[in-house]
Amino acid sequence: MKRTALALLGACLFSPAVWAQPELEAFRGMKPSTRPVCEQRCNTGVFPDNPRMNDYQTRLGQIQYEKKLETDADKRKALEQQEQALKDRRERYLGRLCKDICQHNPEN
Repeated sequence: MKRTALALLGACLFSPAVWAQPELEAFRGMKPSTRPVCEQRCNTGVFPDNPRMNDYQTRLGQIQYEKKLETDADKRKALEQQEQALKDRRERYLGRLCKDICQHNPEN
């Protein structure tokens, strides 16, 4: 009987829920935002840990730098088209990412 009680006490002490309790306190009283509000916040947010977004930013910076240095009008126009295409791809990716993040939020 003592071994069972001791094993149960040990299991409770080392349970992840016990250690996660202080982290959950930060969310107490918060209500989920609606899906449109979540997506709006997400679309304006920055994702510093997302390697794909970092790659988009790096490539966009390279194109903008090349565009500054370019003097030929045709090459400059081609770089502007590349820049716009990259911005469009980034916006589509960000839209899909935010839709996935906010999919479980209530509609209204």
